[in-house]
Amino acid sequence: MRERWRKRLVVALVLYIVGMAWWAFRPSVDSVPMLVPPADYDPTKGPPSASFRCVPVFGGAQKAAVPLKPVPYKLDGTPCDDRSTHQVLVVVDVALAAAGLVVLRRRGGAGVDEPVAQEVPAA
Repeated sequence: MRERWRKRLVVALVLYIVGMAWWAFRPSVDSVPMLVPPADYDPTKGPPSASFRCVPVFGGAQKAAVPLKPVPYKLDGTPCDDRSTHQVLVVVDVALAAAGLVVLRRRGGAGVDEPVAQEVPAA
């Protein structure tokens, strides 16, 4: 039973690492609020925002935020400005998952509660 638990945990950690790598190498979309003049603001629609396509966390240009539609007003922030934070997040998450795999590998299945094989003397 303990071995089945260990295999499931290894599969989960490997899938997590693959998922983080998939997320880190695909483009994302960022929404930034716009500064709308009071005369143009419609409270029934809520605060307007502009959407931008961002480069992947790893790979691509250093700074490339492409608006998905024309932006008619000034922005209240910088689009795609959290790339370095996401890079740190990915590195730390993958390192922790890899460390978990190493710990599972080194422990090798020898647990305290597992029965110890004993030799039976031949009669």
